[in-house]
Amino acid sequence: MAERERAQKQAKSNDANAFALQLLIAKAQDENGRKLFSAGEIDVLKNEVKDSDLQTLMLAVINSEEETPDPKS
Repeated sequence: MAERERAQKQAKSNDANAFALQLLIAKAQDENGRKLFSAGEIDVLKNEVKDSDLQTLMLAVINSEEETPDPKS
């Protein structure tokens, strides 16, 4: 929940794509747990990655976020 709130604040708008992109930047990691992207790469992602691929990546991050069980439950 805190990561979602941070992503929403960093998006600085109510645009769902901006939020999803911020969440992708925050959550995407390689198999060793290292971050794949930095905040400075947002424009690169928007301009260099095919929109359908970027949408698929953002949706995957959002779906994995929703599937993660809450340890407090």
